[in-house]
Amino acid sequence: MKMMTNVKLGTTTPPDSTLSIVNNCNSIKVSPNYLQNSDEISLSENLSNISFNSGPHTPLKESSKSNSNTLKVPNIEEFKSNLPEIKKSLELKPDFTKCPGLKFLSVQRERLACRKGGNFSIMLAGARGTGKTTLLNSLFSSELLKLDQENVQDDNISVNRFELKEEKLTLNLQVIETVNFGNTLDNSKAWESICKYIDDQFLKYLQQSQQPHRKNLYDTRIHCCLYFLNPSKCCLSELDIQTMKNLSTRVNLIPVVSKSDILTPEELKNFKSTVKNIFHEYDIKICQYFSDLSLVKFIDSLIPFSIIGSIDKYENDQGEYVRGRKYHWGLVEIENINHCDFSLLRNLLISENMLEFILSTEIYYENFRSYYLTGKVESVLEGGNRQDILKLRGFEQLKAYTNVETLENNTSSLEKNWELTLFEIYEKKKQELDEKWDKKYAEKEEEVKLKKQKLFKLQEDLRFDLQETNIKRKKLIDIVELISLQPSESRNISESSVLVNSEVASSQSCESIQKES
Repeated sequence: MKMMTNVKLGTTTPPDSTLSIVNNCNSIKVSPNYLQNSDEISLSENLSNISFNSGPHTPLKESSKSNSNTLKVPNIEEFKSNLPEIKKSLELKPDFTKCPGLKFLSVQRERLACRKGGNFSIMLAGARGTGKTTLLNSLFSSELLKLDQENVQDDNISVNRFELKEEKLTLNLQVIETVNFGNTLDNSKAWESICKYIDDQFLKYLQQSQQPHRKNLYDTRIHCCLYFLNPSKCCLSELDIQTMKNLSTRVNLIPVVSKSDILTPEELKNFKSTVKNIFHEYDIKICQYFSDLSLVKFIDSLIPFSIIGSIDKYENDQGEYVRGRKYHWGLVEIENINHCDFSLLRNLLISENMLEFILSTEIYYENFRSYYLTGKVESVLEGGNRQDILKLRGFEQLKAYTNVETLENNTSSLEKNWELTLFEIYEKKKQELDEKWDKKYAEKEEEVKLKKQKLFKLQEDLRFDLQETNIKRKKLIDIVELISLQPSESRNISESSVLVNSEVASSQSCESIQKES
């Protein structure tokens, strides 16, 4: 898992959190809380200017000098009223004599969001090489992930966290990416690791919410899942269908056609039509818990989104530099809705409907929580059906849940005892196997030793035979050399004698054969 990364999107304005009282050569920072608790601050007579750290400062008029030669500093509210941001908000303050001012709740909400920041978790699911990393970098116009980055964790899940800043708002972004998804020989159950990870995040949040102190809940629940479809295939695979069917019951699912520029407009239209028919046939729901039904219909009309990702800029025909992909036949602009649906997807995820994804995740979480706790309570009820749970009153439900915790504690103690028993059995079996293997090893070692001795003996015999053969060879060479040195007459006589002897031997053998016959 990568460490937190700070990324600034655009210009960031620091908040006005401290007050700076500037002297000729020194600067003193005073906490706003301190100024609120004190009406006066005594300063030396040579203080010349009072201002905030950020933004233009407003000089204060020096009050009349007292006997102690001190300068009275107004209350912090007077300083705030001189800030441009506060002045603007004061101008927008409603007249409470005419209306309650409910329309300014959105302004209050905006201030609260800027102060607290936001959290957003997105999952990128799909096969390797479908453009997951490129699309993420394109969505935020920054190189958050490198294309050659290798960050593989357990169950082929990679998690990265970033802190993004745009003007005054801070967003804590969590990116979950599937690695080597569907690259095994048997992919029938490849979707289980993704669904298990989503359920684990729900369970972690549930366990935190059951603790006595819930002030600092660490929320890792996934708000949206982008599932990348391979455009090179004419239809969806069984793995794609099963994965999206199971994901749609756990998270807001958005299917996208990655690298759609490799398809012609007619091919892309047919591919989208095929995907929609499969979604209808297998009852795969898209963002089913959004409060805005018109938005759900709009998403249904566009799925799957045709996506082209790029962070490189090129000059188009109008002389403008736009992000896109350059080919020999022309330029594909990723932010042009006539070329792809990238702008529509970015507006859906970030600009316009991020809160819809976050709020609808609560419904998915409640479904998981209800199913998980119901299953635990059913285990201690007589009959064990859901109707019994619905008939229980609040105190009875609490009592049943207490029995569940007692049962879990007893089960955990039994599991510990069973683990100890298993450990003893394991140690005994291990000792027996060690003794057995030691005995087999000794027998094999003795057998190898005997074979080695036989091989050494055979080697010595062969060496002795080789020496004898070499001696005979040398003798024959000497005889050949002596014969070659004899005169030609003696050589002919010896050759003729050899021939006569051979003829005599052959005649004798023939006579012996005739006699025998």
